[in-house]
Amino acid sequence: MYEDLIARIDALIKRKGETPTAAFRGAGVGKDFFYHLRSGVKPSFDKIKKLAEYFNVSADYLMGIENSSTPFGVPDIEALKTAERIVNLPDDQKRLLLGLLDSLENPRRK
Repeated sequence: MYEDLIARIDALIKRKGETPTAAFRGAGVGKDFFYHLRSGVKPSFDKIKKLAEYFNVSADYLMGIENSSTPFGVPDIEALKTAERIVNLPDDQKRLLLGLLDSLENPRRK
């Protein structure tokens, strides 16, 4: 019944590197959250909101209304930190890094 919600939460838990029990306790929704979802118990908005805040995603993403996991208007902090580090590199190191990215994106097949 809530397969999309379960799949998205499961992916976020894996991305965070936690167990479901640890994530649900950390979010404050209770360790049996998945069990209740799988049993067909409708989650409260409060629990969806807590999970969204814990995983730094929008409630709309969790519920499958939108496909982007970045909350509207909220930048990806890690991406911004990485971009700032790149901007502060000397030009020769930027070129080297861009070359490395190009080679990773387009590996040559032998």
